[in-house]
Amino acid sequence: MSKEPDTPPPARHGSQPGAEAEAEAPTIAEIGAPADTGAPGDASLADTIAQMGLRAGGTVGPYKLLERLGEGGFGVVWAAEQTVPVRRRVAVKVIKPGMDSAAVIARFEAERQALAVMDHPGIARVLDAGATAEALPYFVMELVKGEPLNEFCDRANLTLEQRVELIARVCEAVQHAHSKGVIHRDLKPGNILVGYQDGEPTPKVIDFGVAKALTQQLTERTLYTDRGQLIGTPEYMSPEQADMAELDVDTRSDVYSLGVVLYEVLTGELPFDPRALRSAGYAEIQRIIREVDPPKPSTRLSTRRTSSEPGEPSAERRPTPDHRARIRALRRDLDWIVMRCLDKNRERRYATATELAADLNRFLRGEAVLAGPPTALYRVSKFARRNKAAVVTLGAVFAVLAVGVAATSAGLLWALRERERAQAEADLRGAAFQFLTDDVIAAIAPDELGGATTLQDALLAAAPHLEARFADNPRARALIHHTIGVALNDLEALPEAERHLKAAMALREQIDGPSAPSTLDTLAALVAHHTRAGMVDQGLAHAERLRDARYNHTASTPEQRIDADMRLANFWKDSGRLADAETAFRASIADLQDAELDETSLAADVRHDLGVALMRQAMEFERDSEAQRQRYRDAAEELETALKISRRVNGADAMATLTTASEHATAVWGAGDLDRAVELYEQVLEAQIRRLGEAHPRTAQTLVNSGVARYRTGQHALGVERLTRGHALYIEIWGPDHAQTRNVKTHLQLARERLAAAGDDPR
Repeated sequence: MSKEPDTPPPARHGSQPGAEAEAEAPTIAEIGAPADTGAPGDASLADTIAQMGLRAGGTVGPYKLLERLGEGGFGVVWAAEQTVPVRRRVAVKVIKPGMDSAAVIARFEAERQALAVMDHPGIARVLDAGATAEALPYFVMELVKGEPLNEFCDRANLTLEQRVELIARVCEAVQHAHSKGVIHRDLKPGNILVGYQDGEPTPKVIDFGVAKALTQQLTERTLYTDRGQLIGTPEYMSPEQADMAELDVDTRSDVYSLGVVLYEVLTGELPFDPRALRSAGYAEIQRIIREVDPPKPSTRLSTRRTSSEPGEPSAERRPTPDHRARIRALRRDLDWIVMRCLDKNRERRYATATELAADLNRFLRGEAVLAGPPTALYRVSKFARRNKAAVVTLGAVFAVLAVGVAATSAGLLWALRERERAQAEADLRGAAFQFLTDDVIAAIAPDELGGATTLQDALLAAAPHLEARFADNPRARALIHHTIGVALNDLEALPEAERHLKAAMALREQIDGPSAPSTLDTLAALVAHHTRAGMVDQGLAHAERLRDARYNHTASTPEQRIDADMRLANFWKDSGRLADAETAFRASIADLQDAELDETSLAADVRHDLGVALMRQAMEFERDSEAQRQRYRDAAEELETALKISRRVNGADAMATLTTASEHATAVWGAGDLDRAVELYEQVLEAQIRRLGEAHPRTAQTLVNSGVARYRTGQHALGVERLTRGHALYIEIWGPDHAQTRNVKTHLQLARERLAAAGDDPR
């Protein structure tokens, strides 16, 4: 949470703001009270106060009045000073002259009693009560130093998460009131004041003036609502509270109001236009609240104009300056939470304020919220987000599954009629998703493998169930073996990935034949595995078979044929046939342009692989020769083009983009521009730490490359710092005796020697 700024917020009182806070809308009771309440009519506030005999410097009981803080629906609030038995500042609320009808006094006493039964740091405390010399009832409460919730959030420029955290704390205070049998019935930002306590923003709920008792009689006087009078503030009022015939308003009405408050602090606007709402008559206000569904917060924010107009929230009221980022942040979880609070049917809202607070805290922890759709895919995506440094998101697994279903169904065309194929495809999709939801998702439940479970753990834990679950459905077994193999290969669990891919390959060859689309997709996945595992001989044989099959199969697309060419060229590169590889890569680039595929991820991959092949060629030239540097420049040019394409089609933080960015930095280094290489490595390192975490092997490699580049440019201390961190990570990842770890240790020793020779402080 934000720390206390230099200028503290103004002190506020323990009741709702008065006329000086023009942005604070009055309650319906204030603007539409029936004549028999004895409202002062057109009398000015000064006349009202004069009638009360109150002035700054005067007294109410033992309390010396200091300044008027505001005016509520039936009372005026003063800041006052108590001298005995303790010296402290308090807030004194006195009923207005002319408002001392039986109904108003009952409400006043109900507010006093409601506060008296509560003891929570988030609720203003009642300290005393009595009557003035004019026999006007008053009560004394703690003086709350703060400002309305929405104003505080905007002035302090709180982040979305900080706003959510504040609302969760408000929910805790409201739940305390509910536990004492009290519903607030007028929750709004003006009745939730926020100030600083021990440097942290602390909310306090005030003004229980329209509170309703659930389980106890708050006052000996009869408290009732006149027929035809709404009690509360319409913008924040629940449908059942707006329905004057509704007699059993319960705690879920406050949950609705909390949802409106959350909506407002997240978007800067209310669910319903307050001008349109207040220009309507009672009947129309009730109809809107009961029947009209407001837009989701993200929708409201996305349709809001970028500049303020008269009567609209100003640009300064926006929660963050990044409008689009705020819209993205609201989608899904917070939209779901808010709209569950605002459900017209209270049975579908959160049952308690505690439930709402729990879901808000789940959002803050990155867990699945209960308001979200209870789908397995959503819960797994939340799991993957919390474990993003260790796993590939399970959404990728589902994407591979969808591709696998499509490929398998294409294979079915070889043997089945269209109707049979459609039914078989539906059965296959259902079986595969059943396995992923019932077995994979069950494996990542916190009570199964624990909170630190990785996707790899989940897949390996679920795999043993595969054979038994689909003993009579070999197509489903093949599809799931393929899906798990691809996912494990991406997670670099290479032996397990190979086992599943080979099982899928054997099943698909047996069921569909060696040239079926489904079989070729698994063959392509197996070739990708061999590439990652460095299995050149096996990979070369499979890559040649894949290329021949793609070119001989009439259903193959240009993209599939180019992909097969690229995979074979990579094995030529890895086996030392660099000239053949370069020729093949350049031919693939021309094919991509002919097929109008030069702005695709495949185009980025081909150019990346050509750049790597050119760097391999550069290493065969004489060290630091012009010929070597020219070849590195050629490589850097291809890699820069690949990087630009990858950023456009994959995203700046995609794994493929970061890999290409790292290779580009190395090529720039080889071309002789070491200072530029240092700058590029730092950019890659920052993105990899954000995307993968520092302990990931690729991050560790970039950390080492940055360290070597820095000490070679004379930045000895930074070089030692980077290499020290990198060496520790290599020991953790590869072990102390691994060749790469020893190589890093050598560089670290050289960097330390140069640091010592330069006379720099090694710290």
